[in-house]
Parts: sequence; structure tokens; C-alpha cells
Amino acid sequence: MLGTQVQYRGSSLSWNGKTVRVISSKTTNVSAGQFALENAGGSGGGSVNFTSLRINNQNVREFTLEHPNVDLGCGTIGLPGDHLLLKSSSTVLFSACAVWFELKRV
Repeated sequence: MLGTQVQYRGSSLSWNGKTVRVISSKTTNVSAGQFALENAGGSGGGSVNFTSLRINNQNVREFTLEHPNVDLGCGTIGLPGDHLLLKSSSTVLFSACAVWFELKRV
């Protein structure tokens, strides 16, 4: 993940040379409490919450991008960045293999 780029365009998502068409998207609001409940007891018994992700708001927008499956060659069919939390107007968060990453707009 480090040193790669995720690109969002009007109707597509690209990562590491793989581009997929975004079929639909869903936007919801998620509260700190709801997020903590949904992410409790993750891999290795850990849990993730807004505090651990340095999110200072009590609610954030959550985006899910639906796309055709893409084989990344590692047993994964989803692209990193197809499920996002909007941390600020220039920063989004996503997880891949139980590790959270922060993307900043450039």
C-alpha cells in the first residue's frame, strides 16, 4: 500500500495499475459509537474506534463504492479504497487487511 496511488474519477477507481468501473455508490452517516461497535474485536482481538483513527468528530460520512470484482493476485477481489470514511474535506480513511490508511488529497 505504501508508495502507491489511489485515484478516484467520476465513474472509476484505480489502484496500482488496476482500474474498475464504479457501478454505484452509497453514502451513510456513522456515529463514533456505531463505528466502535462494528469494529470491536477485530483481527488479533484489537478494536478500532474514532479515537484510534484520530477522528475528532462524533459523526463522519461513510462511502461504499460498488464495482465488479477484480483479481489482485493475492486472493483479494476488492480494491483498496472502495470503502471510505471522510475524516475531513481533504482526508479519507480506508482499511486493507485490517490495517487503516489515511489518504490526503494532492
